[in-house]
Amino acid sequence: MGETIKEEISKAPFVALMLDETTDVSNAAQLSFVLRFVTDSGVKERFIKFEDVTGKKRAEDVAAMALGFLEEHGCMGKLVAQCYDGAAVMASGLNGVQAKKDALKDLFDYIVEHHEEFDDAAILSADGYLSNLGNFEFGFFLSTFNEIFAHADVLFDILQNKSFDMQFCLTRVEEFCMCIEGQRDRFDQIYDETVQDTGLPTGRRAHGDSRSHYKKLHNGILENILNQVQNRFKDHEKLSFLSLLDPQQFTSFNSNFPETAFASLTESYGPHFDLSRLKTELSVMYARAFKTAAMKSVTK
Repeated sequence: MGETIKEEISKAPFVALMLDETTDVSNAAQLSFVLRFVTDSGVKERFIKFEDVTGKKRAEDVAAMALGFLEEHGCMGKLVAQCYDGAAVMASGLNGVQAKKDALKDLFDYIVEHHEEFDDAAILSADGYLSNLGNFEFGFFLSTFNEIFAHADVLFDILQNKSFDMQFCLTRVEEFCMCIEGQRDRFDQIYDETVQDTGLPTGRRAHGDSRSHYKKLHNGILENILNQVQNRFKDHEKLSFLSLLDPQQFTSFNSNFPETAFASLTESYGPHFDLSRLKTELSVMYARAFKTAAMKSVTK
């Protein structure tokens, strides 16, 4: 893979992975790996490699290859979408709580059934975990939070990355809130899939309309998360002017002056500056950075 592509991938905040399985003239199964991402110059779609998957068509095998590929290219924390063409079975190996639950059940069943191989603590723990995995409420919460954490993990990695400017991070926070809001429409699917896996709720939750009860609970979880995130970041918009001094953006600011960030500074601290002179000085600084970057590219 070329150095230019490597650099593009490393700078991209998000990536989408596209896998396409096809058979070549020698009847060997080939899996193509393609990454799609956004750069300063627009959307890029880069073919990375072919991988021979003859004899490795199980979802688990392909999932392992895909995860290894993402790890190798530093994309594990940036993956936001997956696309499969000619390899629909692959998605099940990368997604879903159910596959992981089934694997855990197999493990705990083995421990309980072969109790002579394990100590009492391991057997009791396995028995308890099996009970939880068969419990409706446990399964419902597991599916609910699995989908929430999938979005939260991406946002966390972005907020921990010091190379991103304030406005970019705030935009990602807004997108996260939109994703969480969209989870309201997922309730019926989560509820029905949990019923299919564990059966209807039992105990005190089974009395009355259990679906209405869990829908209210589901909405309450989402509402609580939304309120906490919005309260946490409600005042950060006032700090978007900090991006004015982000050296990684100077070259782009040269052609597109950051008016939004400058307006933020004006609103919060306008009386403390000669704004006209400050804007001129910033423009000069951005122009110098652009010229320096251009000269470096020429010398390479």
